[in-house]
Amino acid sequence: MSTKKERRIADVVIVGGRVAGASLAVRLASLGLEVLVLERGKIGSDILSTLYIHQPGVEELRGLGIEMGDTLEGAPAISKMVYEVNDIRIVGKGPWYGKGNVSYAPRRSRLDRALCIKAERAGAIILHEAKVTSVNFHGGRACGVTFRRAGNEYSVRAHLIVGADGMRSLVAEEVGAVSYLERPKLTCCYYGFFRGLERPFSQYQGHRRWIGVIPTSDSHLVACYVPQDEFTKAKSDPKGTFFSSLQQVSSSLSQEVAQAQQIGRLIGMGDQQNFFREASGPGWVLVGDAGHHKDSLTAYGITEALQQSSFLAEELAKVPIDVPEAVDSATKMFGTRRDDESLPRYIPTLSVARLEVSDARMTMLRRIQDDPEMCDLYFSAMAGVIPTDDFYKKLSDQGILIKK
Repeated sequence: MSTKKERRIADVVIVGGRVAGASLAVRLASLGLEVLVLERGKIGSDILSTLYIHQPGVEELRGLGIEMGDTLEGAPAISKMVYEVNDIRIVGKGPWYGKGNVSYAPRRSRLDRALCIKAERAGAIILHEAKVTSVNFHGGRACGVTFRRAGNEYSVRAHLIVGADGMRSLVAEEVGAVSYLERPKLTCCYYGFFRGLERPFSQYQGHRRWIGVIPTSDSHLVACYVPQDEFTKAKSDPKGTFFSSLQQVSSSLSQEVAQAQQIGRLIGMGDQQNFFREASGPGWVLVGDAGHHKDSLTAYGITEALQQSSFLAEELAKVPIDVPEAVDSATKMFGTRRDDESLPRYIPTLSVARLEVSDARMTMLRRIQDDPEMCDLYFSAMAGVIPTDDFYKKLSDQGILIKK
């Protein structure tokens, strides 16, 4: 294996070229900055993901110029929402946000590629199969990275290092980003792709079980969530756990899935961490799952990654990229915005991820299921379009009380 050292200079190096990193690259390159993206995966490769993009995330994609309509990268527009628990069925429309009320769930191989193409057209350089091995420092400030690609080793200097490299972020580890608001893992998940289902976007809840059915490109993603304390059992028998859970929650859905064409194997997600990390420090900043991760059951990951890239780009647009103090101030402001947006979704997500339905919640759902306005408002709160407190206030105004 040959080894060669090269020194390159960029304004910003983004470690990770998935949704958070690629969308940020589009925005920063459009500002005229020299952006280098280092992605360890192959171009067009898939990744663990629930795929779902809430309406606020769809609006961010519109702002990036991603083409959409009846489909987004082959995935159909989703406008109908269904939630069933025991004998209760909540049906509503997707909430309006910006220019539309639809959501999408495109395969990541297609969405990530589309964002990378946008970034390259904006002027960013994107290198796939580039594995970052270290963050480099000078005087306590992050000033570059070292990476390997095609058997060679390179170093690159930059004014800002962005960690967009996921929950197990190397950048976060290298810079020593401190975690806070950590909570125990609550669920694990097995999901698969099935062709031949006719169901809309649907969620089904039963005792210690949550099932999601999401229309995607040429198939449906069916995800089964069980408590974290069942992970060892689920890992030893994924198929048994998956189909017994479907049967437990909805026998009709179980029959439909059993008769559908399964595409590929079931995929497991057992490491569902819940945390915030310091968003920034001297010469570095974290976006997407690298800086904040929560249970995937509420599927906020892609949406929040898109929003965070927008927040960070807006703050960096206000300062000269070659002035360290100004850059650090901008990234610190980004961290405040990130937490202000994400914290209100964090505790509700952890509550849902306990996979318990209280009597008070059942009473509330039973009261609203025949009220179309309240059903739509419920899905608006679940999508993060309105604060959950606004939904609870509306319930209170109608004399429906529930413990949050």
